[in-house]
Amino acid sequence: MTSSFYEIGRHSHSTLVRVVEQGEALVIHELYDGEVRAMLRSDWKDGLREGWIRECSPPVLRLSWEETGALIDKVVRESQCFVEAASCIVAPKWGALTLVNAIAHHYPTETHKILLLEPDFTTGDLPFEPGERVLFVDDIIDTGTTLSKILALGQEVFVAALLWKKKYNLSQHPYVIGSEVVWDVWVDFPWEPKSQGKKEEKKEVAHEHEQT
Repeated sequence: MTSSFYEIGRHSHSTLVRVVEQGEALVIHELYDGEVRAMLRSDWKDGLREGWIRECSPPVLRLSWEETGALIDKVVRESQCFVEAASCIVAPKWGALTLVNAIAHHYPTETHKILLLEPDFTTGDLPFEPGERVLFVDDIIDTGTTLSKILALGQEVFVAALLWKKKYNLSQHPYVIGSEVVWDVWVDFPWEPKSQGKKEEKKEVAHEHEQT
């Protein structure tokens, strides 16, 4: 299987699911109602052959300005102790600017060093002082590649992000996030061009907002 997302259904009704292989069975997670069930591999193959199981592209989670604003408010509100403890704010140049501006507007950051990272940045671009505490800000923590490069320098790092895909383990850092992303899906923030998503019809995926 080249994709873990499929549509299961016949006639006019279909259900978007995510498939996880487990022994001789396949575990089927329905994306919208959360139901989990198992299916034999033989039945799965029959469904693919007969066409009532169809492979599809990963769905897209599209955030509105209102939803994004609520996430920003939550992260800004809960990141006060990080801003006060850190002397340097580091963020990717594209994507994190909205959250960085919100933090800088809400808290006094005149004495903070603010570093905006280019996509191809290297650790040599980060002039940290020994023992300097760093607040890393991003729109989404996905694979953790950018964060890992910063951590490699041995600084104490706090993390503030709007969304978190749980592929990367954040438990090793103090962090605040706006929400977890339930599935490994493409996320469209309202400031991004709509053309970034796939051209075929998209389906939104529910995401969980943590309550405080």
